[in-house]
Amino acid sequence: SENIDYKASLPTWKKIGYTRILISINQITRSLFSTNILIPLSSALLGFLEVARISFINYISHTFTFFIYKICAPSAGAMFAKVTTSTKYTQNRAFLLVMKTIAYIIAITCSIICIFGIYINPYITTSTALLLISFLFIHILENIFIMYEKFLIIRNQSELLAFLNIINLLIAYIMLFHTSFTFIAAAISCFLIRCIVFIITSYIVIMLKTE
Repeated sequence: SENIDYKASLPTWKKIGYTRILISINQITRSLFSTNILIPLSSALLGFLEVARISFINYISHTFTFFIYKICAPSAGAMFAKVTTSTKYTQNRAFLLVMKTIAYIIAITCSIICIFGIYINPYITTSTALLLISFLFIHILENIFIMYEKFLIIRNQSELLAFLNIINLLIAYIMLFHTSFTFIAAAISCFLIRCIVFIITSYIVIMLKTE
């Protein structure tokens, strides 16, 4: 009887395939709104000399946020896998622990960045500083979206995030290719829309946590 119960608890191939499609949509959206896409697109508009500077800034910002992913993502994945069949209360506690850990690491990272910024302030321009801050925000946002995705998967609500991401992609496509906006204006608009999606997703996650 134990074997029968164990087999009954396993997900079906249909469920696995459906979940994989949703995860792929979320991963593609994260990639399209990451600096990995922003830098190649900028090269067509700004030239390779300016992109070299942007790439260097991106490497610096990625170095600061690298620890958020390496420390939180594997441990969060293992923890969420452990509580997949647990009660909602246990799942909420696990998610809260993960987000607290991320908050601590972000606070430490921001402190280091402030010290680093004070040291290099005389040597960088205002535009470079703003670009560095923007890239840092993009990297941090990407890591938080990963945690949201993992949490929504164990709560069987990952289609909500996938739906929001599809809407996000459609609006970004319209902004970039079917409006009279300049590339910079369209890119900024897409980034702001991404922030709105983040706020909506945060609200959904908070509502799930209060259940």
